[in-house]
Amino acid sequence: MYTTLIHNVFSFLASISLISFISFAQASCECGFIDEAQRVWMDALVLPFDKLGKLHDDTDNDVFLNSYVHSSGKGNYSYTVDPKNVYVEGDALVLKVDPPVGNTVGSSQLSSRRQDILYGTFRSEIQMPKESGSCVGFFSYFNDTEEIDIEYIGQNSDMLYLSSKRTNPRDHSMDVDYLNYVYKSGTLRDYHDYRFDWMPGKVDFFVDGKQLYTANRYSPTAASRMMLMNWGNGDVDWSSLPTVPVYARFRNVRMFFNSSHPYVLENFPKACAAAKASGNKDTLCSVLKMPSDVRYGFQENVIRNYAVTGQVGAVSGQSGSPSVANFATRSRVLYMNWYLWMGAMIVSMFV
Repeated sequence: MYTTLIHNVFSFLASISLISFISFAQASCECGFIDEAQRVWMDALVLPFDKLGKLHDDTDNDVFLNSYVHSSGKGNYSYTVDPKNVYVEGDALVLKVDPPVGNTVGSSQLSSRRQDILYGTFRSEIQMPKESGSCVGFFSYFNDTEEIDIEYIGQNSDMLYLSSKRTNPRDHSMDVDYLNYVYKSGTLRDYHDYRFDWMPGKVDFFVDGKQLYTANRYSPTAASRMMLMNWGNGDVDWSSLPTVPVYARFRNVRMFFNSSHPYVLENFPKACAAAKASGNKDTLCSVLKMPSDVRYGFQENVIRNYAVTGQVGAVSGQSGSPSVANFATRSRVLYMNWYLWMGAMIVSMFV
């Protein structure tokens, strides 16, 4: 009697675990990511910096550290973008600016390898520097001709420069729609969530979910990279000049976007259709519910994996960088262990 009871209980619990595991694993985002405005974006890049591993060996599939020298421009100093000025501290990516050595200010930058990003919603928590003397940027960029900026202006401790820029084809001048926004709800030197939504014909800018500005003119039309930057060149009207090291911190970077790449454009609808045909019910992922502490990038990308394997849900994890699918697997293992533990407790009451 007891043997039959034990067998039935554990069979029941195992079936619950299996059903639960399958239903969760099917949420693979093959049909894209839906934001709070009900816009659907085909692709994503989520970067928990404490999970990325070694950035300085230039082997990361999703981002790289820039290295170059920029001329002085409007300031009296040039700046040198140095990978040594970028490092991870806890869950944050730190971008450092150094006081000038000679006529050069040490600066820092990280860029996406993806340069096919065309429209989307782009978000990051940023702690602006407590020190003065730099400009911090969270921006899209194409070839000095098209750009969207959220910039912190170092000569003013609570000033944001929100802008959308595009080169005028008639005279090659730069047309800019911008707002200098003075933040009055506390200080920008605490962490805040910054966001811009790039759409055809306009760009919306937000801080902590509050819309600050809409640029209705000069929305870029060229596919771009995304960049994080901290730099200075001595321009008294912009970055000013650092006298001590200046630190900006980024965390929870999330990007949901459309792609201009033919590979993605061809395979996105195929992956979505295949997922639906296989019976998946949850192929559209919520932007607001995507875990910010779980990487979603090249290795985890469902469009790429479908194109490579011809299968939906075939998501491979990257060493040291758990994928969404691997996160789901670990969660289900925990739940299964819980079910089995409860089963053992129930059985013990009858034995």
